[in-house]
Order: sequence, then structure tokens, then C-alpha cells
Amino acid sequence: MKFKSNIITILGLTLVLLLSSSCFDIYEKIHFNQDGSGHAEYKVDMSKMVSMIDMMSGLDEDKEEGESEEGDEEGEGEDSKESFDESMAETMTETMERLRNIPGISNVKQIEGERGVYGWSYDFAYIEALNVAAGEGNGTDLGGMGMGNLNMNAGTKALFVQKGKKLIRQFAEIDDTKDGSSDEDMESVKFMFKEAQFYMDYTFDAPVKNIKVKPKKDINHSISGKQVKFQFSFLDALESKGKDVYTISTK
Repeated sequence: MKFKSNIITILGLTLVLLLSSSCFDIYEKIHFNQDGSGHAEYKVDMSKMVSMIDMMSGLDEDKEEGESEEGDEEGEGEDSKESFDESMAETMTETMERLRNIPGISNVKQIEGERGVYGWSYDFAYIEALNVAAGEGNGTDLGGMGMGNLNMNAGTKALFVQKGKKLIRQFAEIDDTKDGSSDEDMESVKFMFKEAQFYMDYTFDAPVKNIKVKPKKDINHSISGKQVKFQFSFLDALESKGKDVYTISTK
């Protein structure tokens, strides 16, 4: 009976997650010093997904109360939440460990926030260290959601290139054919993450002059003094296959 209850819970969670969009949003906040060093912060907001897990766990607990004669089922709803929290805690520990082992990365910290929001920060001594750390941190498979497969920061291409007063932001090329994904698989991915957003917030020692994007297209961004912000959806990244290049020039 316990096995059957677990299967029902898992199927229920899977159904809710698949029928829901915007299960997570990613925030990338970085300050760039003129010498190539700086400070980076990343947050993954999975609070909506956590709320759905809690909801499904609550339904499972209500069902258990109606089957109180089966004593071995008691507490399974709470176990689902604890299992998720334990998994995320382990994932964050592994992420912190990987970041601390990267040359040029220091002051690695976990950002504490509300349940379902996971983050980390670190200082980088030079751009090359940031490139390695960005790929390592954002390559984390958070909560078994397969985010590594949609990671816009993984790969061998330099994500950040600093040339004088210019910062070039690139993305890993997304090739959905390498892992054998079918068109149907990709359509499912697009549906699931159709509202998931990626936010980039960059600050500099000097005021931002202008932004250029290749290939040329309209982008959601704002410039305020030494700060520039971007926002785009995961669908945009999938459709562009990570080939967009943002060039930010400072005065």
C-alpha cells in the first residue's frame, strides 16, 4: 500500500509540474571592475514549483488521514517535502564545493532566502575564473529538473570577454540534436518552460554607453548610469540556440 501511495504522489507531482509553466526563474547579477575582477551572484527561484510540491504533499496527507488504519503510510506527504529539501541542500553543498575549487574564485557563499529560492555568490579575480565558475554553478541539475540540459552557460565557449571598455556576453550554443531529443521532446520542453525567465543585472565602474546585439533584434533591457539590465525567456534562448552576442560599451 505504501508503494502504491508513493507512485500516486510521484505521478501527481509530475502531472502538476508538466501542466505548469515558469517553474523557475534565474537571476544573474555581476559587478565588473575595470581590471577584470568582480563579484557575482546567482539565484534560482523555484518557489512556484516548491509551492506545487507542498500542495501535492498536502493532498497526500489528507488521503493518509482517511486511511489511518494503514499506519505505515502516515507522514508520507511530509516525507515528500523533506526529500525535496534534502536533495536541494545536497545540491547546494556540491555546488559550493565545486566553486571553491576553481582557481581565481574566492569568498564563496550560499545566499539564504525563502524556501524554494537557492543562490550563491563569489568574488572572481579575473574574467577567466568567472567563465569557469558561471559554467560550473549554472550547470547544476537543480531538483532533478534537468536544468543542465537547458544551461545557457555550459560549454567551452567563453561566456564573458572583456576588451578595454567593452564587455561581450555570449551564451553556450544549444544543440538539441546531440542528446537524441526528438521534435516532440523539444515541444514538451518549450511548453514546460514557456514562461521561465532569465534576468541579467550588470554594473560597472564607469557609466554604460550603449548596447549592441548580434544578430540584430529588439531586446528587453534598461540602462541606468553604471547599470544595465536584461530580461529574456528560455524560449528565446532555445529559438536562438545560444548564438546571441551582447556587447556592452562603457564610457
